[in-house]
Amino acid sequence: MKRLLHIAFCLLLLTHTVSAATTNTLTWSHSENRVDADIRTWHLQTLLEEISAASGWDIMMEPGTSHTVSVKFSNFTIERALPRLLGKLSYALLPQTNGPPKFCVYTTSMGKATQLVRHTLKGKDDKSKAILNELVVTLDPSSSFTIEELAKMLGAKIVGRIDGRNTYLLRFDDEADANAAREKLSENPNVANVDNNYTIDPPPDSLAASDSSAPPFKLKATAIGDPNNLIVGLIDSHVQKLDPNMQQFLLPPIEVAGKPSADGELSHGTSMAQTLLQGLTAGSENADTSKVKILPVDVYGTRSSTTTFDVASGIVQAVNKGAMGINLSLGSSGNSHILHNVIQDSSAQGVVFFAAAGNTPVTTPTYPAAYPEVMAVTAGDRNKNLAPYANYGSFVEVIGPGGAMVSYGGQAHYVGGTSVATAYITGLALGAADISGKPLGAVQTVIRQNLGFLPPAR
Repeated sequence: MKRLLHIAFCLLLLTHTVSAATTNTLTWSHSENRVDADIRTWHLQTLLEEISAASGWDIMMEPGTSHTVSVKFSNFTIERALPRLLGKLSYALLPQTNGPPKFCVYTTSMGKATQLVRHTLKGKDDKSKAILNELVVTLDPSSSFTIEELAKMLGAKIVGRIDGRNTYLLRFDDEADANAAREKLSENPNVANVDNNYTIDPPPDSLAASDSSAPPFKLKATAIGDPNNLIVGLIDSHVQKLDPNMQQFLLPPIEVAGKPSADGELSHGTSMAQTLLQGLTAGSENADTSKVKILPVDVYGTRSSTTTFDVASGIVQAVNKGAMGINLSLGSSGNSHILHNVIQDSSAQGVVFFAAAGNTPVTTPTYPAAYPEVMAVTAGDRNKNLAPYANYGSFVEVIGPGGAMVSYGGQAHYVGGTSVATAYITGLALGAADISGKPLGAVQTVIRQNLGFLPPAR
């Protein structure tokens, strides 16, 4: 398991130094892949809290595991430092679809690493995913200032706009300038709201499966211009070209974050599109054709992560293009006012939302899944048994299959997680709505009745 550590190091680009006492210091640099430690005595809990704060990893430990750290070294790579810090304990670093990598520490088996380690640095929890030099600003409709005038006064650059909502993304030189601007904006009667912009972590790679294949897909699509088409916005990364039978279900994409990278490895968006179509097949029962169309909305572009601002912008653009369903196989701990506001307004128009609950076995909320207008989907097996990695919070409504086989470049791939469950449930709902003629909201009610989630006793 220790060899798995290298797979996610390049995703985390920050340097952090923590000190619990004058003789206990841990310096952790992802940008340089360097760790320095001067620790006289730390218990395991303290060590893991500091690693969580420094790395951004979600850390799970096996209950009852104990270890005392006493070590001194400098200029170690992260892979070399971890065995020195953890001694004889076993550990594994696992990428996650809807959040930061998960780091498991255990003595008997990885599956028993079920206790979440929370770091305790003041103010870290909400700000850990906030982009500290950016602010999302919504102007009052009667504002006497334009956003250009306001940005000039604050010394900010306008780097994003959500048309029709008076909402803008401002970028400052540093955190201090952003904080000073926030204070001024909070007192400005021309400003309706000031919000953080939160990062949403990148999805993991899929796993090639040489001895399996994706299920056949036989549904036929109606014409793209059919006024009765039922459109679902897939807010995700770039959707690559699919098999011709599936490609006919795709509408021209919306690119929120610029042109995507050239096609290479299987993208998360591509795997979610195929999974959604598998759910559509199941929901369509024995139908030969479907009026459902997928509107791909790329909110990643060439970046490894996206933001709540871009997700909100993507939803607005999808709804403006006629989407009545929105699939959000993504999420973060960042509770964004503008994202929730966009979802509320869209829901009031009859748009329905499906979002992933998250791939950590905790009850803490993942957004946007935890918003009341959204159907939150967790992952399990065919018997509705909760997957060991899946969130089981009170906000979760539905459980879906947490794994799927998809195909790309002539190769079968296995994808898993609550994002997969979400895409499948979205497709299932669309298929049922298509063949029954019922509104998506009514179909959601039926899905809750049949696939409703009850938190396990823990």
